[in-house]
Amino acid sequence: VLEKTESYCNEIISQKGPLLHKRRAYNVLISSIDAQGRHYDARDKCLEVLAQLNGTCFPNIGKTFSVLIGIIRAKLSLKRTTEQLSKLKRMTDESKIWVMVLLDKLVGYAYQDSGSLLVPLATFKGLQLTLKHGISEYTPPILALVGLLL
Repeated sequence: VLEKTESYCNEIISQKGPLLHKRRAYNVLISSIDAQGRHYDARDKCLEVLAQLNGTCFPNIGKTFSVLIGIIRAKLSLKRTTEQLSKLKRMTDESKIWVMVLLDKLVGYAYQDSGSLLVPLATFKGLQLTLKHGISEYTPPILALVGLLL
């Protein structure tokens, strides 16, 4: 059954049209891949879609350095904006919300890969997106993870 789901999703994804219109097919495809116990493949599909969606890429080299930079930026951002978090507008851009959905999924898949630096990298990307574009339903888990990482 899951193989058919993948096949149908890939058929939808292969059709012409904006990436955002294929959002449901991608979300189902990623969940289907994960349901088969292939969380590495689900993680890779999230990374692929994030790169296509808005150029959200993660470094292949220098991940530790990128995490350290993310920690410093997060500390500085939160120091200045702790009081302002409640004043942030609601995120309304559908593509940004989808990025938050994918980052949320990515953190879960990366967490299963113990020691993966994608967890802090994706978390800090989510924090940057929240501070820049507003709060979404995926902001609370991002803030909780930022608290754990700091």
